[in-house]
Amino acid sequence: MANGTNTTITDLNGHVQNPKTLKPGMYVADFNGVYVNLGNEMANQTVTFTLGGGAVFMDKGAKDNGRTLKVAVDANGVAKLGEVKAPFWAYDSTDLQEAHFYSVKTGNVVTSGSVSLHAVNGQLNVNSVFAALTQEYKASQLTKSENVDTFVPVNDIKAQLEKQNVKVDDNGYFTAPASFTLNMTAKSNNNGATATLPVTVTVDNVTPAASQETTKTVKIMHISTIYDKNGKATHEPALRAYNTVSVVSEPVSLKHNSYVYKSTGKRRGKTVLKKGSSVTTYGKSFMIAGHQMYRIGENQYVKKANF
Repeated sequence: MANGTNTTITDLNGHVQNPKTLKPGMYVADFNGVYVNLGNEMANQTVTFTLGGGAVFMDKGAKDNGRTLKVAVDANGVAKLGEVKAPFWAYDSTDLQEAHFYSVKTGNVVTSGSVSLHAVNGQLNVNSVFAALTQEYKASQLTKSENVDTFVPVNDIKAQLEKQNVKVDDNGYFTAPASFTLNMTAKSNNNGATATLPVTVTVDNVTPAASQETTKTVKIMHISTIYDKNGKATHEPALRAYNTVSVVSEPVSLKHNSYVYKSTGKRRGKTVLKKGSSVTTYGKSFMIAGHQMYRIGENQYVKKANF
């Protein structure tokens, strides 16, 4: 937990303000003597702290324009951060306006967006993506569009891409997929109202990758009709149980711990499949010993209710 003492509130010009008379606008909270208790396990270690939201360390050793500070943790697990300044907005609780995004080109409010980019040698950079998004879409409120921030920081674009398995290098470059989606977010500095805009980015000179399916050869555990790609049954002979075939693997997660049963309804030893684990089921369920069960292997069944 972080603690502060001798807290004062100033405007951007450094003038001390009375918290009881704050008006909508930006202020800076000045926290002196801030420290963090990290616990005994972090005692006598060196830790780097990073601040967000415009907050800065005032220590002379702070780096990255005051955003990061390397601190030696004492024998009790306490890190002393010194003075920290944090900007904030005093919201007008009587202002009920919603925030929304609009198209810069048309001026119309939008709930989703699209941007087309051109990759160079198959590569894009997060800075060019940032520029494209913010040139196309802005956030506003009905009468106070000048005081709504559109947040699409470059680091956030990188994080969103990497969640989609798109690797971004240290210089912000990445191999461009044919399309990807990013969320633009905004927050009003007048009343704190927020808005999110999903934007689909298409890359006009990248060919979509062929879909990859994971297949494996398995024994069929249920008499099976053969269907065409449109889902219609063919006239080919049905495949019998325990024949082998190549299939797309689509495992299903269990919702409960599950015993494995034989076709007689008796348990197969003390084996228990844990909740959350994935198993592959074959065909429709069977009624065994008064319970609907799915076949998961040769003479192996799990209760349908556990999925």
